[in-house]
Amino acid sequence: MYVVERVAKPFSGYTFAYLTGTANQDAKHLNGSACTLGIASKTPTAMGIYEAESATLTNCAISNDGAASGGAEVTNISPGSAVTFKNVRAGTTLDIHYCTKNVPSQLTLYVNGAKNQAIPFTSTNSWDTTYATKTVSVTIPTNATLTLQNDPGDSGANLDYIQIK
Repeated sequence: MYVVERVAKPFSGYTFAYLTGTANQDAKHLNGSACTLGIASKTPTAMGIYEAESATLTNCAISNDGAASGGAEVTNISPGSAVTFKNVRAGTTLDIHYCTKNVPSQLTLYVNGAKNQAIPFTSTNSWDTTYATKTVSVTIPTNATLTLQNDPGDSGANLDYIQIK
């Protein structure tokens, strides 16, 4: 698909911009801009999408990756590290977009500070560019705080984003 830019003031600098969103199901968002293509006018957060690099990070790092949905991923989630998403919307399903070379890989999920479950991740054989989605069932109340943490016995994974459904 090609998108032709026709605006009074260019928003992409006449280069390319990655589109995010699910094929043929919702609006598409241009990375690095406030622009939306499609009928829906929801923001990523309104669609339940929370970028990991926008979360509160504890002993982690942000790395640029053009294959990641927001152009970056959270890396170095080593023992004691955590990625915390605050004031998220309610839902019963959590999709975690990630990559990892670890076999096995696992992080622990906390909801409002209470340990909820350990989440195993299948290896993507890559620390960047090759992502997979792990779907877990979890009850998430409105305005909850979700934390994905590397607890004792866990092994890290790099995080791109989460989506609550």
